[in-house]
Amino acid sequence: MLAFGFLAIWGLQTVEALVDGHFVNFDVSEDLSLSWSPVLGSHCVGVELSYISISFTLKINGFS
Repeated sequence: MLAFGFLAIWGLQTVEALVDGHFVNFDVSEDLSLSWSPVLGSHCVGVELSYISISFTLKINGFS
């Protein structure tokens, strides 16, 4: 059981290192942004329902 736990942790560290190495040259400039805002809304289908949600906007190279 100890060997299985060791191999699982080693495997997770290996995957994390590969992902980190892949994103070394990832461009995080002003053209890439993520914003969020709360949204209050309501929906009426026989019964009035109000809700709160979160809206995410991803902007890449001027496109949204």
